[in-house]
This record gives sequence, C-alpha cells and structure tokens, in this order.
Amino acid sequence: MNLHRYALAVFVLLACQSCMAFHAPREEGQSQAMETGPQDVVVAPSALPSKHLARAGQESPLRETSLPDGWQLRRGSVGVLVDGQGREVIAGAPDAPLVGVEASGDGKWLVHHGSGRYAVYDANGGLVRTVPVFNVPGAGAPMWRWKDSSSLVGVVEVSDEDGQPRYPETDVLPTRTLLVMYPLDEDVDDLYMLDAPEPPAGTVVRLEGVTRQGGLVLSAVVPAEYFGGAPEQALGIYEVE
Repeated sequence: MNLHRYALAVFVLLACQSCMAFHAPREEGQSQAMETGPQDVVVAPSALPSKHLARAGQESPLRETSLPDGWQLRRGSVGVLVDGQGREVIAGAPDAPLVGVEASGDGKWLVHHGSGRYAVYDANGGLVRTVPVFNVPGAGAPMWRWKDSSSLVGVVEVSDEDGQPRYPETDVLPTRTLLVMYPLDEDVDDLYMLDAPEPPAGTVVRLEGVTRQGGLVLSAVVPAEYFGGAPEQALGIYEVE
C-alpha cells in the first residue's frame, strides 16, 4: 500500500469511528431535551376549526403553576430540571434550552425550549410529544400553558408594530389576542380557535390563569398594561364546550 492509499484508509477509518460515536445510544436513565426540532406550521386563524367558550357558573381557584416542593429549574447555559433529591429529570441542550417548565395535574411537564418551541415530557423526563410551532402570520407562535392534563391553551399576540409603542424594548404590545387550544390526546396535530368574548373598545383579552377544573380566567386590559399591568375589567371564567 503506498502512502496515498494508507492516508486515505486512515481517514475513512476515523470518519467511520466518528459516525459510530455520534450515533451511540444514550446511557440508561439519562434525561434529554427533544431530539428533533418541532414541525413549523403556518396557520390562518380564519381557516381553523373553533370551539365555543361558555361562561362558567361559579368561581374556582386557580391551579398552581409553581414547581413542586424541592424541585428546581436550574437555568445556567442550557438549563436542567432537578427533583427534590437533586436528581436530573430533564436536561436542556444548546439547541433546546430549558426556558420554562410547568407541571400538569398528572405529573407531566410542559417545557418551553425558546422561540415558540414547546414539548411535553412524562414524569420521568421522557419525551411524550413535540408541539408543532404554529406560526400565525403577523403574530408568531402561541405561548402555551396547561389547560388540563390532556390539552394546552395558547395565546397568540397580534401586534401592529407601526402603531404600538414597545414595552419592553424587545417586545411589541398586542393590539388583539387570540386564544387557541391544542389537544394532546389526538393522533393528529389539530389546532382549535377559542371564541373568546369581545373585550371593551381599546382593550385586549388577557389570559390571567387556568382554574383547577380547566376554566380560563380572562380579563380585558389596555395594551400599555398588557405585560404585568392591572386589568381594566374582569371578563370571568370560561370553559371550553
């Protein structure tokens, strides 16, 4: 074998070893963020199927959104979710950091990986479902939270960038909002519009929280107060029919 063929053989061997190392299986019990990027879907709100929101008959306490006792989201460079014993449950990755987490009533986790990307994990950190990035033209992707253990409710903030002041500097205040729902117990990726009540003139609908029974607590707020300001008017609790 001459020198040229020897060098070529070494290069091929190293390349094959590199490929084998890249595809090596993960260690048993190692948690992980989503391995593949979510599907990017452009949706037109007018073309989506809708579900009716009915006013709830009685008040109900909000569901807790804080982490269970002892659990921590350690953000760092990519983020990691650890349980009360300090064990790693879900670890972020450079292309899928842990930006935020929310527990469902039955122990699942909704994880925000940034840039409108969300995924659902089981209680042990195993990936259950990657939520598609539903992009609404002129608005972007919904911001999701648990509605109940089998569905998510999302808020789409529609903005007029020319007519609205910026607050904070990197955000644009919404001129209207859309409420959408994503069921997790269906085999297809269906997105539903929720017919939220019409807010008073000059205000937008804001989702204040979700009750323990899955009711949506809505208020009307002026755009300048949308991010953390006091609501102009409480609209009540609504349930999906």
